[in-house]
Amino acid sequence: MWCIVPAAGIGSRMQSEVPKQYLKLHNNKTILDTTIEKLLRSDVIKNIMVVLHPKDQHWTHSIYVKHQHVQICIGGKNRVDSVFNALQSLKKKVKNDQWVMVHDAARACVSSDDVDALYHMVEVTESVGGILALPVYETVKQADMFDNIVKTVDRSDLWLAQTPQMFSYEILIKSVHKALQDNVVITDEASAVEYAGFKPILMEGRRSNIKITVSEDIEFANQCLKIQK
Repeated sequence: MWCIVPAAGIGSRMQSEVPKQYLKLHNNKTILDTTIEKLLRSDVIKNIMVVLHPKDQHWTHSIYVKHQHVQICIGGKNRVDSVFNALQSLKKKVKNDQWVMVHDAARACVSSDDVDALYHMVEVTESVGGILALPVYETVKQADMFDNIVKTVDRSDLWLAQTPQMFSYEILIKSVHKALQDNVVITDEASAVEYAGFKPILMEGRRSNIKITVSEDIEFANQCLKIQK
């Protein structure tokens, strides 16, 4: 199976001159290289398509730059454009009914066991696709434009989406294309598939599968990686 890894962002919330996916962790590897390493440990992922910014100047230093199972393509303006570009690049490499995963470049602490478990759960349940996610345990507040609380939101059926997210190639590329054509705001692949009328399944993931976004996330990720070893 192919896994698409969008890595074309600049990580503005990190406030670093270097895009966050190229920041080094305590293992002396970049966030992106650590993510790729985790994905290649999976039993179900064989090939990875890394999506890069057109002006990327860091990938050539990756330990996977010449890896036989890692390829690259150029991304677009937004994440959804980058994923669509990757899917277009895979057109002659996968069949319509083959599974494809998408995983955030900044989720370096993903468990390869969870990647495999997601694949098998989707297969067993014969779902249209599935994603890793976390139940919402904290109390959720809705606020107005002035940050005043409007109401407390029922959290009993709320989940926080994670990656990887997995769908058949045909459903994913058609769903993403439809969302782009209709100018719908898409924040993850599941939202595109949902917009197309499908209902992906959720599998509970781990809190350690953090998306490294701000500087303090790096230390948490380092601790998680130590435990996983």
